[in-house]
Parts: sequence; structure tokens; C-alpha cells
Amino acid sequence: MNVLKMNVFAVLVVVSASVCFAEETADEIAALTQENVELRGELERVKTAYDRLEAETGRLRAELAAMRVNNEDLAVQARELTELAGLTPTGDRVESANARFTSSFDEASGRTTVRSGIEELKVVIGSAADHRLSLAYSFEGGQMQSPPEVVTMFIQAKFSGGVYRDQEVAIFDIDGEQVEVLITDYDRVSRKIRVAGKRTMRKDDETLTIEVDTELLRQLARAIQVKMTIGTVTLEPTRDQTAMFRAVRKRIELGA
Repeated sequence: MNVLKMNVFAVLVVVSASVCFAEETADEIAALTQENVELRGELERVKTAYDRLEAETGRLRAELAAMRVNNEDLAVQARELTELAGLTPTGDRVESANARFTSSFDEASGRTTVRSGIEELKVVIGSAADHRLSLAYSFEGGQMQSPPEVVTMFIQAKFSGGVYRDQEVAIFDIDGEQVEVLITDYDRVSRKIRVAGKRTMRKDDETLTIEVDTELLRQLARAIQVKMTIGTVTLEPTRDQTAMFRAVRKRIELGA
């Protein structure tokens, strides 16, 4: 009988121990499960943060690449401006014989006038006279507060003999697109030349004034090829002369 009681007691002890172990294991499993859930949540948060960081890094890399390209473009433009307009990138004058623009302030009128150099202009057809091209613009005061509405173009012809006397418009061919522009002023200086050492012939000098507005200046500044037809004469600026329009536009953008 005592042996039976001892066996029953042993079984109860084992069962009790098993129940306790099972309860502890269940608690541990529950704790581990909760920890697993929390770790998964943290992992998801880390992944989300990483994805945002990757996206931000990608955006910053794209912006950096764009800024590098933009800075390279600005460097090229600044160098072009220095070469073409005789300016530093900040708009200061460069005291150089190669500077192609001059600026002067008139105290009487209170205006500043900026003029380009005078460039030889190629005649395609219609005249044997020498032609010259120059540009100018002006603004109130010694410093530009607002961009000028027009840039004035001067076409000077020496010994042209009055070929432009009755002309009212100039037709610009800008990369194949034609634009008709009014001739705003005409000036004529009487000249006479001796022919064959005997008789004289009147061969007047002529100057045409054309006002170039902002849109036309933009077109000319971007042009690859420009031709100007005035009456029976067709003129064609060289690439360097076409670049003058770009230089003028850049000067105005810099407020110089």
C-alpha cells in the first residue's frame, strides 16, 4: 500500500512539474512572440526610413548633377560674355583693347548709353558699297534699374549712292523665318567721287536706324544664320557679328 502511495505521489509530482513547465513555456513563447512582433515592426520602420533615405539620396544626386551641368553652362556663358562683351561675369568693365563695348553717362540727359564696336557687314547682293553694323542701347541713370525696351541697330553704308533712300522696312531672315521690321530713321551725307579722273559722280553715304525689340533680340541672339534684305540689297552678318546680339542680351540681363 505504501508503494502504491509513493507511485501516485511520484506521478503527481511529475504532472505538477509538467504543468509548471508548460505554463512557463507558454509564457516564454508569448513573450518571444510579442518580441518578434515588435522586432518586425521596428524592421518595417527601419526599411521605410531606409527607402525614404534612398529616395532623398537619389533626388539629391539628381539635383547635384543638374547643378553641375548648370554651373558648367554658367561658366561657359560667363567666359563667352567676357570674350564677346568685354565684361566680367559680375558686369564690370574689362579695361582691354579687345573690349567690344563702351559705356558713357551723359550728365545733361541723365542717361547711360552703351555702344558696340563697328563691324564690317558682308554684302551678299545688291551693292558694292562698304557696310558697317553697330548696336546701342540706353537707360536712365548711371546704373540700369530696368532693361531697355529696344536695342538700336545702325547700318552704315559708305558711297552707297542713295540705294536705301525710299526703303521703309528691313526683312530679317532668321534661320529661315522672316521678320519684317520698320526702318525708324534714315540719314544721308552727300558725297562725290571722281570717275576716271574726269567727271564726278554723287555717291552719298547712308545710315539706317532700326529698333530691335526684346523678342527680336531674343531671336537674333539664338540665331545660327541671319540675313537682312533692304530693298534690292541683302546683307549677312558674320558669326562674330551674330554673337554681338547674344552679347548685348547678356549685358542687359546683367544690368550692365
